Amino acid sequence: MQKIWFKITSNKSNPLYWPILAFLWIISLFYRLGFSLKMRFTSATIRTKAAVVSVGNLTVGGTGKTPMVIELARYFVLIGRKVGVVSSAYGRRHDKDIIGSGEELQSGSIFDLGDEVMVMAHALPEVSFGISKSKSNAARLLDNNNELDVIFVDDGFQHRRLHRDYDILLLEAGHDIRKDSVFPLGSLREPVDSIGRADAVIFTKTNFSPIQMEYREWVSRIMQDKILAEVGYFNENAISPDERLTIESLAERKVYFFAGIGGFDRLLNYLKTRFNNLAGHRQFPDHCSYPPSDAALIKNDIDKQGPEIVITTYKDFVKLRNFDFGRKIYYLDLKLGFTNGEKELLKALESVVNK
Repeated sequence: MQKIWFKITSNKSNPLYWPILAFLWIISLFYRLGFSLKMRFTSATIRTKAAVVSVGNLTVGGTGKTPMVIELARYFVLIGRKVGVVSSAYGRRHDKDIIGSGEELQSGSIFDLGDEVMVMAHALPEVSFGISKSKSNAARLLDNNNELDVIFVDDGFQHRRLHRDYDILLLEAGHDIRKDSVFPLGSLREPVDSIGRADAVIFTKTNFSPIQMEYREWVSRIMQDKILAEVGYFNENAISPDERLTIESLAERKVYFFAGIGGFDRLLNYLKTRFNNLAGHRQFPDHCSYPPSDAALIKNDIDKQGPEIVITTYKDFVKLRNFDFGRKIYYLDLKLGFTNGEKELLKALESVVNK
């Protein structure tokens, strides 16, 4: 379904799709109306003792929110702050509220936690996590059960009931949102002028696609004296439970790649520049739970194509690590590298947390 929607919304100039696009346009009007009413009549009634920082985006799909939450949370742990993370754990199968440290959650089920929380739990064992269908409820539970200095809200830009002290908005560098439309006619969760609500904008994945200068200047005018930063997302190693291989050492080997993530095509194009023999790949929907039928598709690809190395993302690896593909599966590590605005952003966040 996701592929069909993307194909339709990517071919707006094709007359064959116009009847469907007209229908999507009508739905998008109701979606926009509902969002406007939500913004007008929902207020931030829930406050916490800890400072609250949200990390979100304007689009459906991956702009790198979870890696950014990990990066910022890790920084505050390193400087001695007590850190919490709130998530609604998209894609999990149970709605029960969960409170616990990352170390405690590591032994939990992917179906209870969701893939993104499982990734964060392994990356941040000393951080306290609050998981609930309602992010504001998760923040309140976390705040009541822990003495925290700061709570990071994963995917919190559209959440209204929870008071935030600082809003970080991520924009993917290669995606000019001015050319996009509000869902479901496009991938926007809300109109582009919502950028002005943010305290800081970070252009992500700048190493995948460069930022067009005119687009950057447009965002800068909206942000005025607020913070504008840029960050690249880098993969340097392929990791299995018992081995770590550098990307350079795999450059000439026959590689097969699969993933169920937002922004799959942009990551695939980036990997093609790193692997000279990317022999095959398969895309799954974002947050794919990998039922046996999907795992069988991957195994069939591997058996037919005979790659030397099979690679995925860590978010996918945690869901498939116990499946027998007949060979070892590696996941890509992920490192963030700021090229602009890091010091200003961290200084602003420290000021918020230290109030």
